[in-house]
Amino acid sequence: MKKVLAHLKDNWYQYALETLVVIIGILIAFSLSNWKESIKDRKKERESLESLKTDLAENLMEIKEIREREIEKRDASDSLLLFLFKNEDYNRRFIRNARLIKSHNIFNSPKAAYSYLESEGIDFTKNDTLRKSIIEIYEQDFKNIHYRQEILLKAIQENYLPYLFKNFKPGIDTTGGVVKFYEFSRPIDYPTLRQDPQFQNLILLLKKNRAIRVLRLDPTIQKLEKIIEAIGKEIEKLS
Repeated sequence: MKKVLAHLKDNWYQYALETLVVIIGILIAFSLSNWKESIKDRKKERESLESLKTDLAENLMEIKEIREREIEKRDASDSLLLFLFKNEDYNRRFIRNARLIKSHNIFNSPKAAYSYLESEGIDFTKNDTLRKSIIEIYEQDFKNIHYRQEILLKAIQENYLPYLFKNFKPGIDTTGGVVKFYEFSRPIDYPTLRQDPQFQNLILLLKKNRAIRVLRLDPTIQKLEKIIEAIGKEIEKLS
């Protein structure tokens, strides 16, 4: 034992150096492992954000298109109401607007990237503020768009369309030698239709729903533009 202790005493610096080298080696290996894992995480986060950005850009384009179409139909409702109060016979513009406001634009809300990330775990970015904004746009704003969409669709299908079928005749178009059948060609009894408060109220109902829908779409568009810009900046940081 005395020989061992004497040997250690004489060579302690050599053993200390060897121990230090081993410790440094372990720390370097651990740091390299963490560095590689960090690169992997950053790459995954960047790819997730890129997918979300693509989906949200499609959402933004779709919502802007819906807004434009809804404004067009809202204005067509105004034109119809104004026409009803005039002492004139109906014309092609009247028929066009009566048909136009029965149509509706569906928000498809592409969310493949978000649905996948939701199934994998919602922590797709370390930026808490950005993550909360993205979750909010999907879980609140988009759901509200669908909710307003269903209200409008119900008003069209359960109220306006039955009225059109009851009070308008189908027609035939032979322009260009091609026979085409279409609905709501002309009113069955226009003088009565013009004085019918039910028709006026139905037009007002659709106008109101569309006005509310446009009003709710505007802040969503602004939020989407800001989120897409923020995602772009975050992607740059991760590149």
